[in-house]
Amino acid sequence: MSFPTNLRSSLKPSRQGALVVAGLLVFGLIILGGLYISPKAYPPGLPAGVPRGAAARTLRLVAYDLDRQQPTTDPMMAEIAKMKPDYLLLQGVNEDDSIEIAESLGMQQSFHPQLYQRSERLAGKKGIWGNLILSRQSLYEGAPLGGKRGGFGGWAVSVVDNHAFFVANLHLSPGDNAQKEAAEFQNIWKAAGSPPMVVAVLPSDAKPPVAALKFLTPAAGSNGEWLYVTKDWTIADSGTISTSGKGLVPRWIDIIKAGLPATTEPAKWK
Repeated sequence: MSFPTNLRSSLKPSRQGALVVAGLLVFGLIILGGLYISPKAYPPGLPAGVPRGAAARTLRLVAYDLDRQQPTTDPMMAEIAKMKPDYLLLQGVNEDDSIEIAESLGMQQSFHPQLYQRSERLAGKKGIWGNLILSRQSLYEGAPLGGKRGGFGGWAVSVVDNHAFFVANLHLSPGDNAQKEAAEFQNIWKAAGSPPMVVAVLPSDAKPPVAALKFLTPAAGSNGEWLYVTKDWTIADSGTISTSGKGLVPRWIDIIKAGLPATTEPAKWK
């Protein structure tokens, strides 16, 4: 059986089509190659030889639930900036806002992507909001807590005055799950060698899971709800920021190494 001449010619691959296909293949290989050789967003590693311990100077921490609001339109962010915190522990942050918040507060120097961790236990696998740790001090080894991409929080290691300690930020689930997550967090902390640590804890219930957080000291003036420290620290001062914002009322504490008097000397960024 033979095909008409015009049909046979229409079935032949055109040179132009072949070039298009070849071009697409080359473009795809370039993209794959770029992804392969591009630097991975690994967190910076802790410098060698830094001992663990609390800082011998006063450090200020602020904890705030942004409640998934747009940070540039929330008046509370300006009030937080006036507090000049060394560490800002934010919950309810939309993922795309992390870098913008860091830059607006002058904390981008120590920022790396692992300082943001999704609240997967609350928002689900496809959730786009979570917990963010920012600082004027150094931050290393950012990592999730309770899951590969966040679970119920995240933590990182900070170095001040050549001493390393952990900074953690949690958003616990409601009900009995909060107790389980708090116990899970304690086990993670113990597995890391029970290091000096400061923690922001936002429970989804009205009351915090205090029973499961007995290994930590509630910060005075924070209603035992948001800010906790290990025994390595003394709470020098604490309070709330009363200016109206779109999220919950922020808590703040000033801390220093246990046994030392409070000092207002600013901690130098390392």
